[in-house]
Amino acid sequence: MHQQDSASTEASRKTILVVGTNAGQADLIRYMRTRGWRVLACSKLADEPGRELCDEFFQVDVRDVERVVALARAQDVDLVYSVSSDTTNGTAVKVSEALGLPHFHSSELIRILDNKHKLREILNEHGISVVKFRHAATLEDASGWSHYPCFVKPDASQGQRGISKVDRREDLEAAFQAAKAVGGANSSVIIEEFLAGIEIPFNVLVKDGGIVFCEPNERLFISEAFIGLAGGHVHPCYNVPAEQQQAAHELVRALIELLHIKDGPLYVQVMVTKDGPKVVEIGPRVDGGHLWRLFAAAGHPDYIDLTMRVLLREPLPLPRPRNGEAPRCELIFYRAPTGSLFAAANHPIPKDALYSEYRYHDGEVIKPVNGKFEVVGYYVRAVDTEESAKYAANVR
Repeated sequence: MHQQDSASTEASRKTILVVGTNAGQADLIRYMRTRGWRVLACSKLADEPGRELCDEFFQVDVRDVERVVALARAQDVDLVYSVSSDTTNGTAVKVSEALGLPHFHSSELIRILDNKHKLREILNEHGISVVKFRHAATLEDASGWSHYPCFVKPDASQGQRGISKVDRREDLEAAFQAAKAVGGANSSVIIEEFLAGIEIPFNVLVKDGGIVFCEPNERLFISEAFIGLAGGHVHPCYNVPAEQQQAAHELVRALIELLHIKDGPLYVQVMVTKDGPKVVEIGPRVDGGHLWRLFAAAGHPDYIDLTMRVLLREPLPLPRPRNGEAPRCELIFYRAPTGSLFAAANHPIPKDALYSEYRYHDGEVIKPVNGKFEVVGYYVRAVDTEESAKYAANVR
């Protein structure tokens, strides 16, 4: 009888296919297992952190949508989902559309947000976060550009790959070629005016057209030598006055209305400039920087839990009462050069860390993501240390 009960319980478990197994997907895998789901995962790479955590792994290229559809159908999954990556998120949505499974956003919206010039065209057309830009498939398309400094980026890429800051016309061609090298021979490039200011990305969650989570953090950059690469994040923001944060919140609300977002997460990168808040990029997904742990440390609800509840049409938990102000918390990345050997001793964990993890074991070669200075781990801690214990339980 006991064996029959166990078999029945196993058969009744719901199954999720997580597309991708990187460190961000590992957070999702852990969470779904705490819910008792059977967790499958697929990736072209067989040595990422999520593989060790899932119930079963399938080595499938996540860009091959047809193969992922076939895998999901063969495994009779109840859900296909992904966080942290534009590529895997796009595949998860296409697979879910093909199989009639719950999903956020549409492939059309994701196509727009994945192509930086399309988003700029829409925003500029509606007078929201207007930024000078040029879409260029060839170097000739970039002729006449005269706004310096500027950023040159692959039109469809993530992970800060191929991005250059250009201060003078003479350096534009080299930056253009670097961006093309990342995107491929048939790719295009976007040239944008340089936005000087403080970046405050927002983690947003929409349910039935209303905002149920909308929290900014202040992004800490490493240096000009590693343009665009974050050294970490702090929450609440240190250096952005309340009125400028409010203007950024209003910009986020305008974006949700403009893009007709009804349900789902958004990662909205906003630069607070002297001319007001400007959109840097929008990701139609949970971020890839483990920021849910930063918010949880500061006393906010679990962002991954909220996201999955919205996706599965489940009730949201009641807000937790707060006693006094939440502490200012920080999430700091450990980074090391691409291709070097990882050594935990080079990245000591603070004694007051609420959470920490490494992405590599000692002696492993650090794989290319941005190709420069890779994240090899991180920690979260409360900067206001007397408040740490109060919120430590929120960071699993």
